[in-house]
Amino acid sequence: MGGAGTAVRRVGFGLSMIFAPLLWLASSALGPPHRVSRHLADPLPHIAADPDRFLAFTLVGMLSLALLVPAVLGVAHVLRERRPILALSGAALVLVGILSLAVVHGIQLVQHQMIDAAADREQMVALLQRVEGGIALKVIYAGLLVGLFLGWVILSIALFVTHVAPRAIPVAILASLMVNFVKPELEVVSRLFFLIGLGWLGVFVMGTRGDGRMSAEPTVGPRAHDRAQPS
Repeated sequence: MGGAGTAVRRVGFGLSMIFAPLLWLASSALGPPHRVSRHLADPLPHIAADPDRFLAFTLVGMLSLALLVPAVLGVAHVLRERRPILALSGAALVLVGILSLAVVHGIQLVQHQMIDAAADREQMVALLQRVEGGIALKVIYAGLLVGLFLGWVILSIALFVTHVAPRAIPVAILASLMVNFVKPELEVVSRLFFLIGLGWLGVFVMGTRGDGRMSAEPTVGPRAHDRAQPS
């Protein structure tokens, strides 16, 4: 029974790692161009042009965030024995970023209603400007940026130094962060790198053996001997 539960948990973690970044990429493809998103009121003409597409962008993004929670817990689970402090701190920061991004998606649902014909466009824009100028949204953005960026950096470094998975996986995740930081307009490219990294890890996690070790780990040779030694 315990073995079956472990297998179910492993598959759940793995599928979350695959579908969370996949849906995040799909959300990015559906969303407004990054250049119109500098201020909360900027996307309103884009939303008015295709409100159904913007609603799909928001809802798919929210679904991706829901799946990202077990995905992050799965990464922490992979790292729990070898780097418990990094696993806990990195996962906690990412969860803060996820909660902050969920608030932003909530604002997007409000934006979607603001293009209704019965709404006063000037009042709607003034409301968004007041929200944007308030301290609350700045705190949320700070939590989003620091949480997602720093949290994934910590988890990626932990994955890189522990050898629990191919090093190309954390490299792809870090490349995603760098592209998003340096060229935010290349959001789709950034999320594609993230899908490659986290999705690959998801496939790898589902390939673990019943004892919790990765099936791709050598059972003979120097590395297998090193794993057999107590830490």
